[in-house]
Amino acid sequence: MIRGRKTKWAIPILAIISIEIFYIIILITGSSISNVFWEGTYMPTLLSFIPLALILIIYFSWMKKWSFYGFNLQLKSESLVFFLPLILVIVILSNQDFSKESFLMTTFLIAYAILISFVLLGIFIGIVVTTLLPLGNIAAILASGILYSQDGWFLLLTGNNLTETSVHIVLCFLLGIVLAQVFVITRNLYPLFVFQSLFSLINTMGIESFNLWREGLVISFLAVTVIFLCFSIRKDESLVSRSFNESTL
Repeated sequence: MIRGRKTKWAIPILAIISIEIFYIIILITGSSISNVFWEGTYMPTLLSFIPLALILIIYFSWMKKWSFYGFNLQLKSESLVFFLPLILVIVILSNQDFSKESFLMTTFLIAYAILISFVLLGIFIGIVVTTLLPLGNIAAILASGILYSQDGWFLLLTGNNLTETSVHIVLCFLLGIVLAQVFVITRNLYPLFVFQSLFSLINTMGIESFNLWREGLVISFLAVTVIFLCFSIRKDESLVSRSFNESTL
């Protein structure tokens, strides 16, 4: 029995560790290639995330896992209320000026935001949460939030502004927690995908990259949302478990 429990925990954890190592290797490889051959603001991300996106598409399609990892069109009307906090986050972050770009550049930035969103949600929400959910909601949600915010830790290690980076880490961690919580409840990534795309686009096109009051307001709101969703998950824990089991059929 003890060995069975160890196996129950070991397999999902080893799977996530392997995915994370592969993700970091791809990021380092893309950044290295960009530094040698193509310099540019967007090239490191493109060279890393395009291969990751292709791998996800091939895997989800070949293994027929799109619905299993949350890319399904079934969304219950009563679940829509859980997406309202994310809409308010977009409204708060949109309260700034945006750079005026050409039509071609704007189209590129939209595609760029969609690419980032697909990879981040596909890996750190869809795969991570689904893989760890059998170990419990807390383990799945916390792991997802930590991994979702890891880019901030990379920035911190490279010597970026301590205050801005720290705020960015906290914001992304709480946002990752909220996204994971909403996914656990709804088992649907499409609304989260729309949100993440808008979130990435705002961060890319926003002129004011950092505003302590605005970021602080978002962090406070996300913290309250985390608490609210915790009670929702505990209240409907049997519903969440049943939703997960139905999605794996």
